[in-house]
Amino acid sequence: MDRSQVYQIQQTVVAIFARLAETTPDKIGPQDRFIGDLGFDSLKSMEALARITDAFGIEPDIERMLKMQTVGEVIEQLVKHLS
Repeated sequence: MDRSQVYQIQQTVVAIFARLAETTPDKIGPQDRFIGDLGFDSLKSMEALARITDAFGIEPDIERMLKMQTVGEVIEQLVKHLS
């Protein structure tokens, strides 16, 4: 996977989280935590997972994805999964 593909994954994931957190993508970084920084609850987390699944056409390991705590962890997992 080349840099442009990784960048596209990052941009898509950040845009999804930004919409759900009701903020702009430039306000979200890889270190941001879903609960502490973005204000996600379990419902928003599941919505994010559904949107990511739709955007990338994947069937993720739901338990693994729900254990992730930061935006960067999700991006890293997607890059590995899509490579």
